[in-house]
Amino acid sequence: MSAPSKDSLTYRFALAASLLAAFTLLLTMLVSLWLVSRQQEETNRVFQQKEATHNQRIVSKAIQAISARLKDAADSTLLANALIDSTGQQTYLAPYLNGMQAINGIPIKLLFADFEGKEISSSSGAHFTPEQFTWLKKQIDSGKVEVTIFGEGKNAELLISELIIYSRTKTPEGALVYKIALADLQELISAELRWRKTTTAPVDGVLLPLQVPLKMQDLNLHIVQMPAPESIQSKFTQYLLILLFTLALALVVLVFGLRLAPRLTRDLRELEEFSRGVVANGFAGQRASTQGSAEVAGLARSINHMLDTLHEQHTKLQADSEARYRLLVEGTNAISWEASVPDFQYRYVSPQGQTITGISQALWEEPDFWLSRLHPDDRAQVLEKRKQSIAEKHHYQYEFRFRKLDDSYVWLEEISAVLLDDAGEPSSLRGILLDIDERKLAEQRFQEERSKVDRLKNDFVSTVSHELRTPLTAIRGSLGLVLGGVMGPLNVQTEKLLSIAHQNSERLVRLINDLLDIDKIVSGKMEFEWQWVELSTVVEQAIETNQAYALNLGTQIVLTSSPIPAQVKIDSNRLLQVLANLISNAAKFSPHGSKVEVFMEKIGETVRVSVRDHGNGISDEFRSKIFEKFSQADSSDTRAKGGTGLGLAISKVLVEQMGGSINFYSEAGKGSTFYFELPL
Repeated sequence: MSAPSKDSLTYRFALAASLLAAFTLLLTMLVSLWLVSRQQEETNRVFQQKEATHNQRIVSKAIQAISARLKDAADSTLLANALIDSTGQQTYLAPYLNGMQAINGIPIKLLFADFEGKEISSSSGAHFTPEQFTWLKKQIDSGKVEVTIFGEGKNAELLISELIIYSRTKTPEGALVYKIALADLQELISAELRWRKTTTAPVDGVLLPLQVPLKMQDLNLHIVQMPAPESIQSKFTQYLLILLFTLALALVVLVFGLRLAPRLTRDLRELEEFSRGVVANGFAGQRASTQGSAEVAGLARSINHMLDTLHEQHTKLQADSEARYRLLVEGTNAISWEASVPDFQYRYVSPQGQTITGISQALWEEPDFWLSRLHPDDRAQVLEKRKQSIAEKHHYQYEFRFRKLDDSYVWLEEISAVLLDDAGEPSSLRGILLDIDERKLAEQRFQEERSKVDRLKNDFVSTVSHELRTPLTAIRGSLGLVLGGVMGPLNVQTEKLLSIAHQNSERLVRLINDLLDIDKIVSGKMEFEWQWVELSTVVEQAIETNQAYALNLGTQIVLTSSPIPAQVKIDSNRLLQVLANLISNAAKFSPHGSKVEVFMEKIGETVRVSVRDHGNGISDEFRSKIFEKFSQADSSDTRAKGGTGLGLAISKVLVEQMGGSINFYSEAGKGSTFYFELPL
């Protein structure tokens, strides 16, 4: 069984199911990513809050411990005695201060000063700036305990003073100052230590104030806990793993669906192949398999029932058609028949076959008997027609002569058609033979009568033309002499009447000359005087000869191309006749004041002479008849323009007799161009 195509139901079902499954997996992935993200964010937030609280506790306890320890030191009698015992200061004071250089692991620098803010003693390595001494002096003078921070960033230092009060006077007699680098406090925690500024918590951070002694609360010490960078990396890794796993699973589902779908729809595809077989081979004897799923089996049973019904109806219709056909053909005066293919052996011939030809049905059905009765001149044509009809599966119609039993021939017309079997192939020929013998005899008599009439017509035209030519020539000459003044001056009315008569006589002479030329052409008596001539000379002579005629019509003939040297073998007088016809036609149908253009050109081994007018052009329906005898676009042209309708027909014959060709092209409203070509 062939693989399903992209347009098949199997492929569409597989693709739809696989895409639905893949979409479900992708949707599940997106929901999972969202839930994991929410859970990760919540976990990070709780962890961040706990870490911030832990760091807050560490720093707060460290500051509180340092503050309490130094408060106790400031209240001790040792420092009070040191203010008045200058001899013992160097003995015990320095070691005492050095013993407090680190509290809870935090380095501390201490300074012991008198009531003027001058240094009495300090811990080892302690250094205080003048600005810090100035600040201390203000503290002692004001009697207030304050804290402050000097510097910014990593150089920031926290200074705290503890005043030593004289018990009798209750006035400061000195001070103990300790200095802590805030960077040392920063190292205790994984958070950022901030002060002074009132800061709102960052978007991703946690802001917690430090729990410090009351005197330090104005510093606004707090910590900012930011999420750990490694948690973001972990989150991205989780998302990537989920995405890759989901895409891999979706791909597996898609491939599995495409592989599984043909198995699920196998019954449908088998039913589809069966239907194709019915179309290709016909429904006779065809039965669909009822195996497979319940739905497909039910469909197959319905199809089988439909095929049985169609076969019964087809058989009945074929029998009825056969009976009606025989009743119809046997009731007519025609021979109905049926023959096999490809040998054309007759299997049935109606009784009219013996009535018309005298040949019995038994003889008709003998092998190749009918072929031997065909006229020898028609035999090959009949066989070719029948073979062509079978090849093209098409009906045909033709006429032939058939030899009857008495050996005389009768004309028969055969009309037949190809019958096809259920597979669409030719199975037989069926048709009728009509007796057309009387029609053929009538056509023959008609042709003979027509030929006789044509001969009489041509003889009449020739006789009349010759009989009229001489007196008309004399009349035209006499009228010309009178108009020329031979008989003396004429009055206006007489001259007008004689001019009309002279013009009509010239028209009649041209008509008779055209009729005589047509008569010569029909009888084959047209004579030519062949000679090699320069074509441009003939063209210029024709223009000069017809110029007066064109001027009378309000037009002018001009040669628009330079003379082309071209030697042609022609009859000069006949070619002048052709040019006169073309130029006079162009002049007659050109608007008043326009020009008739004549030009020459070489085209390959020929030379072309063209005559162009600027009239209304030639209508499409008249173009195919323009070179026929007595053809005119409008009968009114004969009266308005003059002409016999023979000029172009005569010109065509004359040009072709001289080995050339004549044609034209025209555009409605812009004029026409007639041209002829002659071989060099």
